[in-house]
Amino acid sequence: MRILWVTPQHPDPVAGGGGAHEYELLRHIAEHHDIHLVTSAGYLYNGRSALPDLGISYDVVQSPTYEYPKNKFEVAWAMVRARPTLVLWTMRQ
Repeated sequence: MRILWVTPQHPDPVAGGGGAHEYELLRHIAEHHDIHLVTSAGYLYNGRSALPDLGISYDVVQSPTYEYPKNKFEVAWAMVRARPTLVLWTMRQ
């Protein structure tokens, strides 16, 4: 089966948290399936990707980032413009 995996991080065994977890999931899935990964994370751990070692191809796409609002006025202005990162900012802990 061919699988398209879309993620905002670059899965890697030396990454922390979600990146390492995704790498382990991909490692097991890649044994039986053809996987192509699309990510917006352009950085690589140790200067290279571990994905080709698993037979996984990947593409890095550019994603715009915006500065988070710092006060109530900026929050209101961001809501008017409806920037997608506002949703992430409102879900912060």
